[in-house]
Amino acid sequence: MLVVANLFMLIVLPVAVFFLAHLFVPTLAVALMLLAAMPSGMTSPLLVEVVKGNTGLALVLTLTTALLAPFTIPLVIQVLAGTAVTVSALTMFGKLAFVIILPFALAQLVRHFWHRRLKVTFFTFKPISLILLGLLIAGEIAKQAWVITNGFGAGLLIQLLILTVFIALLWIAGYAVIFWRPAKDRLTSAVCLTFMNFTLAIYLAGNFFSDPNVLLSAVLIIFPWALLLLPFKYALQRFLKTFNL
Repeated sequence: MLVVANLFMLIVLPVAVFFLAHLFVPTLAVALMLLAAMPSGMTSPLLVEVVKGNTGLALVLTLTTALLAPFTIPLVIQVLAGTAVTVSALTMFGKLAFVIILPFALAQLVRHFWHRRLKVTFFTFKPISLILLGLLIAGEIAKQAWVITNGFGAGLLIQLLILTVFIALLWIAGYAVIFWRPAKDRLTSAVCLTFMNFTLAIYLAGNFFSDPNVLLSAVLIIFPWALLLLPFKYALQRFLKTFNL
């Protein structure tokens, strides 16, 4: 199950999204491919708990996709959209290893040696993380501010609508990919697939892609990302209840 889920999330899905997007929304093909290639977000286990999924499975999927991402993301981008990026796959791998693997290793060291001392400061972690996330988004958007302000209007709303449909389709794909597993595990897969690490997508879009649509999509995805969790939970519960699953 873990092999299938990781392979689908990190390789199969971005490839499928890229070619399908080229048929229907070619201007957003690279942007959607980048979002689809992202690992599960670090908030996935918490969101899985909200929808009453398998929290243990969510933790494993979040960890495995994050640690594999530095290898899969450069490969997928180089093969599908090599001309759209400003650096080589090897350079991107180095950057991803620096922002994913190194912090993870350092966090484990800190946790091992200073866990008790840091425990009293745990209440500050969430607000600090939110502030840092806000600064990251603001800083990256500032680079493309003129594009966003000049393009604000119907085009932006259409892009937001496309991203909403994209998120809805991710819910369906995530629930269907491990079809042989119990509903609780399939729900967990859907959450982990849909709630991708958009912070990493913003970082990559702002640093490695010249097309402003890529960065704009990475930012706009936050809105359907946040708004569709509870409706999906409600629809799924009704579905399971109707068919006694």
